[in-house]
Amino acid sequence: MKHITLVTKRNPRQADDWQDFVCIFANLLKTLLGSFGGASPLIQWIDGKCDLPDPNAE
Repeated sequence: MKHITLVTKRNPRQADDWQDFVCIFANLLKTLLGSFGGASPLIQWIDGKCDLPDPNAE
């Protein structure tokens, strides 16, 4: 049972900070490229993955 305590003691919030950084950076790049009239399919795909729907919205 030792492996269960090791898994539960870890802090899962670190992924949230990393995800926020990637999403903000992708949105910044998409906006910057869009202002010059360009686009990147990879950046648009990453930015699209960051727009999560609100489950409580009607």
